[in-house]
Amino acid sequence: MRINPRRFFEIFFLALLCVCLLMLWWYGTECWRAGQLHQEAALLAGIPDRASDTSEVLSDGTSAGAVSVGLDLSPLREVNADVVCWIEIPGVLSYPVLQGEDNAYYLSHAWDGEANAAGAVFLDYRASAGLTDFHTLLYGHRMRDGSMFGSLKQYSDVGFWQEHPSVCLSDEDGIRRYDIFAAYEVGVAEIVYRQDLSSAEDRLELIRFGLDNSVIETGIVPTVTDTIITLSTCTGSGHNARWVVQAVRCQEA
Repeated sequence: MRINPRRFFEIFFLALLCVCLLMLWWYGTECWRAGQLHQEAALLAGIPDRASDTSEVLSDGTSAGAVSVGLDLSPLREVNADVVCWIEIPGVLSYPVLQGEDNAYYLSHAWDGEANAAGAVFLDYRASAGLTDFHTLLYGHRMRDGSMFGSLKQYSDVGFWQEHPSVCLSDEDGIRRYDIFAAYEVGVAEIVYRQDLSSAEDRLELIRFGLDNSVIETGIVPTVTDTIITLSTCTGSGHNARWVVQAVRCQEA
């Protein structure tokens, strides 16, 4: 029996359309479920339900986040012992931070260990859970709906940085505030992803790399005795490129 080419392509494209619609439905469902899980985490941690665009503005022009004091994370750790702290950029994002045995598990699992395409925000598995290292990497997906680390791409705009200049990491010991000093695209083989930055020369190289490559100028220059965090996410430009936002811990925090 001879197959009509036109009919064949009609069936093929109809099947392809169905697959695409199914994938969009699945992605939307995963994002919705991830949002529900994060709301549950916030309730367990006792974080007020505050819309991200209504954060209080402090006298210095920065935003006051929902987390204003240290957090008791024990209710979250009863669900998942991998919970390390809570990350918040006031008015931008607010999530529990996990640390697994590798850097793969929380790419596809939510904070409670449930399989989910949105994953979770997590520390590099080699980092000190107490955030005492000179340089600590945190990872999160670049979700299309802006959740997780999807909003970090907005730091290519200096105006966005001016409105949201700090990252806060909170636990039972209080809040650690980090001021953002750089944002840029970087290859995965660059110094940003090295773990052996023990010498002053290596640390200075990391700082200079960030300042030289940053697409925004903040005027903030870390020193080799400071503590730096790097928030890392995908760019959509390929597997070997990442978008990073770097911040240095405030001395008074």
